[in-house]
Formats: sequence, C-alpha cells, structure tokens
Amino acid sequence: MTIVLILGCQSKHSVPGLIVGPSMAPSFVGTHFEVECHVCKFPFRVDSDQAGSIPNFVCPNCGELTSKSEAVQKSADRVEIVHSKTLSRFDVIAFTNPSDERVAIKRIIGLDNQAVELVHGELLIDGRLIQKDIVDQKKVRHLVHDSKFRHPELRWQKTVDQDGATWRTFYNKPCFRMTSNESKWMADRWTSVMFDYFGFNQNVGRKLNTVRDIAFEFRVDSSDEFRFQCLESEKLILDVELLPNVGRLNWYFNGNSNQFRIHPKKQGWRVIEVSNFDGQWWVVLDGDTVAKKSVVTDQASYLNRLEKPDSSHFTYRISDNQKSTERIKVYRDVYYFDSESSNGHSAFPASKGLIVLGDNLPLSSDSRTWTQNRIPRQNVLGIVRKSDSF
Repeated sequence: MTIVLILGCQSKHSVPGLIVGPSMAPSFVGTHFEVECHVCKFPFRVDSDQAGSIPNFVCPNCGELTSKSEAVQKSADRVEIVHSKTLSRFDVIAFTNPSDERVAIKRIIGLDNQAVELVHGELLIDGRLIQKDIVDQKKVRHLVHDSKFRHPELRWQKTVDQDGATWRTFYNKPCFRMTSNESKWMADRWTSVMFDYFGFNQNVGRKLNTVRDIAFEFRVDSSDEFRFQCLESEKLILDVELLPNVGRLNWYFNGNSNQFRIHPKKQGWRVIEVSNFDGQWWVVLDGDTVAKKSVVTDQASYLNRLEKPDSSHFTYRISDNQKSTERIKVYRDVYYFDSESSNGHSAFPASKGLIVLGDNLPLSSDSRTWTQNRIPRQNVLGIVRKSDSF
C-alpha cells in the first residue's frame, strides 16, 4: 500500500495524505465499495481494484449475495502522518521504501536488532512468543460475526446433522456448531475451524489458514447475571461469572479460582470482552482489564499444537437464562504467514531497521517480499492516523 502526500497542506508536526491500495485494510483503505447486505443488513467494505467484474458481493456475516449494483463507491481514507521520535511495535508508519523509493504505510512488527519469526500465524521476537495486550489486539483483529445483523431465518448458512445445527460460512467450512442439549446454555461450539478469510478481498483465490485465536464482545443488561465458559475437548478450562448484585466477578481457570471486585452499574448496558489470543486469556469489563492469564507453559509444545489445528476443539458458551445478552460480536486474530501463503516458518535475522507487514496480508507487499526487507529509521516519515481535516 502506498500513500499520496498532500504537499502544501502540511503543518510543522504532520503531513496529510490519501491511502492507495488494499494492503492495510481494514485499518486504512484506498478506494472501495461500501455494501449493505440486502438480507442481514450487515455493512462491509470491498476493495475496488480486487472487485473487478464480479457481479455480486458475498456478505462476510451471513454468506448471502448482494448485487454490486447496490454498492456505493467511496474515496480513499484520509490520513495524517504525525512526526514522532518514538516508535513501538504495532504502530502504523509511513516511510520511503528503499526498494522502490515510493512512500508506503505498514505496521511495525519488529524493531531494530530484533530477530523476527512468523510461525503458524504467531509472531516471535528473539525466539519469544509475543502475546498482545488488549489494546494491540484491537488494532489487528478482524470482525467475524455480529449478532445485531441477523439473517431473517436466524441462521448462518445452517445445515443440520445428528449432533445439532452446524453453522457454515460461505466457503463451506464449519465455523460454529450450535447445541441445545443443555437448556440453560446458549452454546457456540467452535471446532477449531475458523479461517483467515477477509470480506474486503472478494476476488482473491488463495489457500485459507486456520485461526485458533478468537475474541468475544458481549453487550449485556447491567442488572443481570452473566456467565461465560470455555471447554477444550469437553473439559472446562475457563469460567467467568459476573454477579452485579454483589459487585463481584468470579474467575475459574484450569482448577484455580479468583474473585474480583467490580463497580456496580445501576442501569444500561455493560460490555464484557473475553479473548483467547496468542495463548493468553483476557477478561475486560467496560474497558477495564479484570483478569488475564497465559496458557503457554511450554512454548515449543504450544507452537507444535498449532501445526495440528484439528487436534482438539473448543466450546464457548454463555448462560441464557435471562436472555440479557443484547449483542454478541466475534473476532479473530490476525494470522501471520509467509509470502507464499503457507502455514510455514518465515524468519528475519536480527539487523538494523524495522520489519513491517500489511494488516491485509494476502494483498500486501512488505518485508516478506522486498529484497531489502528492513526499513531504515531515517526513512520513516511518521505515525499514520486517520484524519478528516483536509
């Protein structure tokens, strides 16, 4: 992805620009189509260049088709490049690419003199697994499903088998399995088959990678109790129970229990986020981290398990006694893979300069493909932020 600088409009501290290309979607996008699914009404964006001559767009939320003629073409995102002396991992920066001398934007994943590895979707720095905090998770995660936008038949490409209703995405792979054998639970079973599909790339044929890292965002009535559980191969590993009447959140993880005090909220909605990214659990309530716990006790064993994504499955479920959950969003983590789109191992030895990747990895030219894969610090123009000021 490149960026067009708007010279003559710059200030002492920043320079405005326009995004060109799809490689940083969904964070920053060039010219694109805005689409509203005509069935579930889910809004999504599609890259203009990749759309080509295809007549219909597939809704990433429910899998139904919407005619391209109903989409609205939109201009590129406006951004500002803010000068900064401090750069951190996961910052989005603008820089002059030494490979072709064009101005580009990418996200930093490796800093100076750090060895960088991409192993089965995970990021390792100097041999250590990087476990993103909740702020960085939100920078790179992709929305998979939003219950606000429902198919009128309340299905997500549903088929029925002997174990219950298997929900399938449009690429015809099981994503969630709904079971109803316990009346007090609404159970969403993810059978370790979620893929790094991205609805922005409507016309890109490639091998999809299996993603295990998942996050949920629940909007619940502040006066009602809420409970979330995760089972791995039918064994309970996580139990989160919100008890607003007594101002307490109970946390159970692999045999260990803790209690946390929470501030009561008399009316309205509460937002509870539970994520399992990079081998680490997070529980966040109304924007504040309540609990976190790493499951990685042996890094080598953890990475080896990622080679066999179907070796176990997870069941995620929430209590549905009071039907107080107003909205559920499901996200997946970014999946880092090499330039050949395989599940393999890419490595960048320690050296001076920055290793950068695009958020939309299937359509990104970046450190994985450039002959000079590190960006010298002196080539960095600044940190990129969205702007409506010009």
